[in-house]
Amino acid sequence: MSTRAFAVLAGLLWCASLCAQQPGLSTEISHEHKRGWITHYGKWVAFAFAGTFTALGAHEHENSNRVYNQLVNVCRDDNSACALGPDGAYLNPATEQIYQTSLHYDSRARLRLIAGQAGLLLAGALFLADLHHGDDPGNIPFTPPAELLVAPKPDGAEVGVQIHF
Repeated sequence: MSTRAFAVLAGLLWCASLCAQQPGLSTEISHEHKRGWITHYGKWVAFAFAGTFTALGAHEHENSNRVYNQLVNVCRDDNSACALGPDGAYLNPATEQIYQTSLHYDSRARLRLIAGQAGLLLAGALFLADLHHGDDPGNIPFTPPAELLVAPKPDGAEVGVQIHF
């Protein structure tokens, strides 16, 4: 075997041993899959949850207002229908039913709005958690959009602003 063939064979073996140390494609994919998929996709699920429950809470609030306005109209039309008993309940059962329906919708609206706010809080936490995966450098440099430049001159100073696009 000539020296040149031996050198080429040794170079190929050395290169193959270095290439074997590189992570394979399946390692990269499984690492990416494990790393933060809950935060990456969960933030959008939590955000959709927050929007949905906020909209449902607003709908129930509208229902409560609609029923309460019915109660106000009943009381305007016939003041005796809105007489209160000693326990604070309406003496007229129909009027009491309208009031209880309004309270029911109001309670449902409150619970759904609280669920929407909790979902928004969770979405915010997941958005923050998704910013840093743990293996990225902690000190990513920040490039400001504008820079103030000051240069000394023989007769004073030169001041300028550089804006990065």
